Amino acid sequence: MTDQLDYIDQVSLDELRQLAKQAGPVWVTISMPTHRTGPETRQDPIRFRNLVSAAVGQLAEQGVDEANRGSIKAALDVISGDLDFWRHQTGGLVVLTSGPDPVVYRLPAEVPEHVAVSEYPMLTLLVPFVSDDTRFRVLTLSADSVRLLEGTVNSLGEADLGPIPADYDSVFGHVENQKHLQHSSSRDGSLYHGHSSDDGLGSNATTRYLRAVAAGLDERLRGEPVAPLLLAGTIAVANEFRQISGNAAIIDPTLTGSHDKTPPHELHELAWPIVRDTKRLPLDIATERISNAWANDQALLDTHEIVRAAGEGRVDSLFLSTRAGLDDPRLEQAAQLTLRMGGEVHALEDSARRAAALLRY
Repeated sequence: MTDQLDYIDQVSLDELRQLAKQAGPVWVTISMPTHRTGPETRQDPIRFRNLVSAAVGQLAEQGVDEANRGSIKAALDVISGDLDFWRHQTGGLVVLTSGPDPVVYRLPAEVPEHVAVSEYPMLTLLVPFVSDDTRFRVLTLSADSVRLLEGTVNSLGEADLGPIPADYDSVFGHVENQKHLQHSSSRDGSLYHGHSSDDGLGSNATTRYLRAVAAGLDERLRGEPVAPLLLAGTIAVANEFRQISGNAAIIDPTLTGSHDKTPPHELHELAWPIVRDTKRLPLDIATERISNAWANDQALLDTHEIVRAAGEGRVDSLFLSTRAGLDDPRLEQAAQLTLRMGGEVHALEDSARRAAALLRY
């Protein structure tokens, strides 16, 4: 029986800074999209083996000796042969190795298929996934079911409700629930279809129910680490719950629809992109920072100048488009130098700008 393959689900700037300091003599970087379910899961290890062959070919072309080539290939072959590992993928895979101990990142979204051999590991592929804390919670709200789920970038699981009411019956009892549902069927019931126009906040059973849920949630999370809380349900119910709860951890937007029985892994696929976007540096904020720095001669947009400033330790923050390092190796070099000198590197998603550097001086 082989040991379980070690992999990393969360990318941090500190890890990238450490990797940027790990000089070769040679590093292999392999990236590829992966699949959570379906027949493609059986094809993923085959595609990975093909990328390993391409990497070994590049190593030979660059004159890497047979012993080092064999050590790197053996480490990569362990990954391709671990079928349990390939059955638990989440969207993307990046593998970095210079010998027998590869660094394996299992990522929540696709990355381009790519093979690189160089003195340092290729890190710009990982920049869009940097997050120091990826914990979050999901609260589903309906009359039939209240669910609390806790997760990270890679998974989501049911959490104990504790004092949170599990459903409408838990607050009012079955008989009262049936009366409310009959009443709601002719008045656009709030828990199923949103508030009716004459239901004032605080004046109906739905509001009392949501108050009970909010009180239970406050008690349940007391003393727990703060994490983004995503509401799942109708817009009307979610908006009313926000007003009642006042919990600062609740994020926008709402995950709409009925999710009483949505499996956790499917809920994760829907929820994580929303949570991830709240953790990213928004494009408009990044653009404003760049514009302000440019106005004060504290920003660079020219690639050659960025690389030179990064090498001099003058770059405080480097902003790169998601494919910058793939499209221009000089920007991969700039990212490496910035990280090595203790700077930050951020992804500028959906931006026409390829690169911008904010200077320390």
